[in-house]
Amino acid sequence: EILGILAYLIYNIRKLEDKFVNYFSFGLLIGGLIGNLYDRLFLHHVRDFISFTAGSFEFAIFNIADVAIVVGAIILIVRSFMGGKNENNL
Repeated sequence: EILGILAYLIYNIRKLEDKFVNYFSFGLLIGGLIGNLYDRLFLHHVRDFISFTAGSFEFAIFNIADVAIVVGAIILIVRSFMGGKNENNL
């Protein structure tokens, strides 16, 4: 499934408007997917090593690749709500 998503993103990057934010968000998504794919291929699991706790509440354990995927997705979602009507060409 990771390979399918990666292929879809790489195929669709050519269809993007020529804007830095679009390329940046797709770069984060692709980089995060490649990072997790590497772990799955060579370690047979994804290494999660960042853990936060607040009192007795434990947040999910994650890694840098997960952060890149989430940030890239959030940028794309915010961008879609903006409708691409940014005068600064970002």
